[in-house]
Amino acid sequence: MSIDLVPFQDDMNCAEDCVKFLCTWLLDNCAADMEFMSKTFDKTAIDRLRLVATTPFARITYTEAIEILEKVQYQISFSFFLLFYEIGGTIFRSFDPTTGDR
Repeated sequence: MSIDLVPFQDDMNCAEDCVKFLCTWLLDNCAADMEFMSKTFDKTAIDRLRLVATTPFARITYTEAIEILEKVQYQISFSFFLLFYEIGGTIFRSFDPTTGDR
């Protein structure tokens, strides 16, 4: 998602609203599918969707997010995410989009 010529805070608010909308939409329109997902793959899926849909997002810098990811990296089991993290960490590690600092 890209919103040009708006303050970064407004961009983050829009992204948060979009994620919350999608979580709420899934809960409202795909209840049977979400029950299946919950029973088959992840018993906490519905509760986590509700939590994401109703809880304000924490705002942290890019650097803080990378530090958190580095601490829990061993817990992440999805290889595509690890690949993305490694590429992103290499390319964007020195750039903090919240401040524009390099």
